[in-house]
Amino acid sequence: MRRAILVVILLLLVGASTATVTILARRSQSDALASARGRQETLAKLTTANVELGLKTGDIKAIQDFLKSLQSDSAFAGGFLLDVDGDAILSVPSNFELSDEMLQRTLSQGTALEGDLAYRVAELIHDDEAIGHFLIALSEEQIHKDAAEALVFTAKIGLALLLPVTALIAWLLSWMEKQLQKGEKEIRKVSGELSLMLDNLGQGVLTFDTAGFVGPVHSRKANSMLGKRDLHGVHVTELLGSNQEEREEFEDWIKLVKEPRFLKRWEHYEKLNPLLERTLEHAGQARTLALEYKPVLEDEQLARILLLTTDITETRLAEDALERAREQRDIEVRELHSAFGTEPAILEQLVDVAKDTLREAEGLRSLEDLADPGGKLHRDLHTLKGNSGTLDFDTLASAAGDLEDVLAGVRSHPDPGDWEKWRQLLPGLAQAIEHLEGLREKRNAGSVGSLSVNRERFNAILGLLRADSLDGPEAATRLEALDSVPFGRCCTHYPRLLKSQAERLGRAEPELNIHGADQWVPRSLVPVFDTCLVHLIRNALAHGIEDDHVRATRGKSRSGRIEITAEIGEQWASLSVSDDGGGIDVERLVQKALAANHLSQADVAALGDQDKIDLVFRAGLSSRESVDELSGRGVGMDAVKHAVEQQGGTIAVQSSVGEGVEVSIRLPIRKPEMIRVDA
Repeated sequence: MRRAILVVILLLLVGASTATVTILARRSQSDALASARGRQETLAKLTTANVELGLKTGDIKAIQDFLKSLQSDSAFAGGFLLDVDGDAILSVPSNFELSDEMLQRTLSQGTALEGDLAYRVAELIHDDEAIGHFLIALSEEQIHKDAAEALVFTAKIGLALLLPVTALIAWLLSWMEKQLQKGEKEIRKVSGELSLMLDNLGQGVLTFDTAGFVGPVHSRKANSMLGKRDLHGVHVTELLGSNQEEREEFEDWIKLVKEPRFLKRWEHYEKLNPLLERTLEHAGQARTLALEYKPVLEDEQLARILLLTTDITETRLAEDALERAREQRDIEVRELHSAFGTEPAILEQLVDVAKDTLREAEGLRSLEDLADPGGKLHRDLHTLKGNSGTLDFDTLASAAGDLEDVLAGVRSHPDPGDWEKWRQLLPGLAQAIEHLEGLREKRNAGSVGSLSVNRERFNAILGLLRADSLDGPEAATRLEALDSVPFGRCCTHYPRLLKSQAERLGRAEPELNIHGADQWVPRSLVPVFDTCLVHLIRNALAHGIEDDHVRATRGKSRSGRIEITAEIGEQWASLSVSDDGGGIDVERLVQKALAANHLSQADVAALGDQDKIDLVFRAGLSSRESVDELSGRGVGMDAVKHAVEQQGGTIAVQSSVGEGVEVSIRLPIRKPEMIRVDA
């Protein structure tokens, strides 16, 4: 194609040169004719002047000599000297003849043409009187011959110049062809090197126009990263797996950066691009790409945008692994701190409950066993999850929660795969318990066989013993009281529990007031107190205290309030938890009991007001419409009642619609048969 273009250029140049030579030759011919015509005119005037001069002087011989001299001029054909009547006096040459008709025509018109001769006549004047005429004949043939010779000469000169010029043009075109070939070779070489560099750069490279459509040039790396063989003409948001909303935001961004004032600050406004990082899946493998955009300008206007794609999958995986390791480290540190800050009795009780729950879970043999008809395992897992979570033992809380979710699913929508899922999760619970036991061992290291007691109470007993003022039973009672813990010390982790649960629900943290913090709780009751309080605090937040906007319409404080009160006597320990929430919606509770087949219509008719409130203790029955991490499965209050009754205690609920709920617990204080002090 290029060679054909060069040949056409050569022909055009030769044609232009030929046309130039032709024009010059024609102009030379025209100039020659004009020159000959001028010479004729001069010759005629000169001849007429000499004839007039000879006549004036009467020197006829001079006239004859002059006319004879004209015969050597190729343009002079002949002439006549005529009198006033037109009769010939003298002819030059002597044999020159002219027909009477042509003579008369020339005399009457002044000029005439006949063949190759041009005739002119001039009137001879002497003393203002005509004395005759002079007629001269000039040769047109010679004029045209001279013009033709001039044309041929000019053409020869032009062609003589045209040939070397044509050869020079041909050489120049050939040189240009070689230079173009050399340039193309260099371009192909550089292009190949650039392609090789781009393909091995580790980045995908492509360009797209301001409408978002990819151009024809892109690297092979871009094909592999974006998972498409042909990128040309595809909208860049389609390649990046964007939805319609993201595409519209991307196109709005292009419109923004096209404006000159924003284009000048590209680095700043590039950050507004909604597509700076994407995770794409090709052939079942997910890859994360970092996207970088660069402007391509033409005449200081945004013409295209260069897109650089970098595979950062390994970086993100490493970051995720590092984040998981950091989270795991934080969990381990938090759990270790919690192990040292938790009352030993609570920690021991948690380990024992966890082991008992694991043995019960491992004892199941089939999917039918997972239905858990009595609900005990479900209740124990729920309690284990709540208690361990409250104490910041997240590993155990997570393992127990996963198993609880399986049980909840089996009870509502059994699936054959639930049994296999259960079997896979059990080792996680065993590992979490083993981890908790390790924390306990670290906690107990160096303190085996010791007992921490209040110094003032110990000194008081010691003084009475030295004074021999105590009898046996009273001394036993006093010594037993040493193995007690201030109630306030048992409650240190509840504010943290309340804050974390409120954050999960997106609610304001309620005010928590603890009354009886200085009451001494027997260590044997500390785990029971903790189990009950964890469930009751969570229930007060999830079921009792209304959402912020509901409380605002009822003229209540935004956050709400929870009150915990403890009273410890000689034989009974009392514990109550109250809130200023909305109270129990008894009718909703009854309707849910009917819907779940817990009660029949006849049963409902026989229920009193307090009986309806006590439905909250029914396993699997909840006043919540939905299930979440905190509540909705109908396990919490059932677990509290079960823990209280195991200790021989009682539990009661009072509710006032719009004002709140109070749960009251009474637990007996058992006297030990014997106190053993380790050496």
